[in-house]
Amino acid sequence: MQEFKGSIATVEVQLNKQTADFNDVKAVVDAQMTTNSTEISLLMATVNEISNQQPIQWKDIVQQQVTESSGQVNDNIQIVQTTLEETRAQAAEQCDKESRRNYHYIQCPRE
Repeated sequence: MQEFKGSIATVEVQLNKQTADFNDVKAVVDAQMTTNSTEISLLMATVNEISNQQPIQWKDIVQQQVTESSGQVNDNIQIVQTTLEETRAQAAEQCDKESRRNYHYIQCPRE
């Protein structure tokens, strides 16, 4: 009988330990569920805010990109024109130097 009481006491100790462990796990899960619920609420608020905003139209995006690209093209055209003018001036100067050095007429391109 004494053995039986000792076994019951051992089982009760183990049961109490498992109950405590289960309660610890339950507390962790409850805390995580509360955190998840809060985060889900924040995400839902963000989604609602985004959905209430005016949708961006494709044409607006395309128009912005075309405007930016045309501005870049205009800048590049200006650079090319400036470079051409400088090159023409250098070519004319070089032709002038050559013609004076060689005392004969070298036909140079004119603008």
